[in-house]
Amino acid sequence: MSNQRRLESQEQTEAFADGMASRPLPLHTITASESATASVSAGQTAMGVSSIRPAQVDNDDSYWDGKVDGELVDSVPKRVLEQLDMRQLIKRGQQRFNISCSPCHDRVGSGNGMVARRGFKYPPSYHTDRLRQLPLGYVFNVATNGHGEMPSYGDSISTDDRWAIAMYVRTLQFSQYAPKSELDETDLEALQKGGVSFQLQIPEPQNSGVSFQLANEEPQAGSLRHKEAP
Repeated sequence: MSNQRRLESQEQTEAFADGMASRPLPLHTITASESATASVSAGQTAMGVSSIRPAQVDNDDSYWDGKVDGELVDSVPKRVLEQLDMRQLIKRGQQRFNISCSPCHDRVGSGNGMVARRGFKYPPSYHTDRLRQLPLGYVFNVATNGHGEMPSYGDSISTDDRWAIAMYVRTLQFSQYAPKSELDETDLEALQKGGVSFQLQIPEPQNSGVSFQLANEEPQAGSLRHKEAP
């Protein structure tokens, strides 16, 4: 667009009767307030929380940074759960993840998304030992600030939504490596019958083409414990 033919401000033109390229503002137009402009540039979403950390912050630093006293947290800040319970938060995270993250990370989180398959650098799988053992605040920080080839989403995804995405990533990790001790009888029976049942009732990713088996032993780093669906 910067190279296309255009008229500069205050330039003359024969396109309009007054010969001016700059057009008068429509009637009843008002200047947008600074707060309105900031909410748009911050990627404010339906959850209504700006991504921009205000100058005067409350004591809940973990909400903005994912850290307390410089250390990454491993839990969702209480401020996030004031609007949504955990089930709703994960559902919201699934929706936002599928929109903003799955093109590169795919819907299972193995790093085999369509963007990577078409030439972009493959992101790491969420299911490596290293990423499964990192605290929740790490996922939030990467979503906020970017990492390596991944850009920052701090200006396009709200703070609450980035926490929701981080929690959904943790849910994906659990879905691949659920310890047997943390499954109830219903889940174990479903696994033995070849089905999958989650206590959180999170739908399986669409068109994933895989069904998952319970890992009785710790898998090797970088591996995905799955089998091809019939």
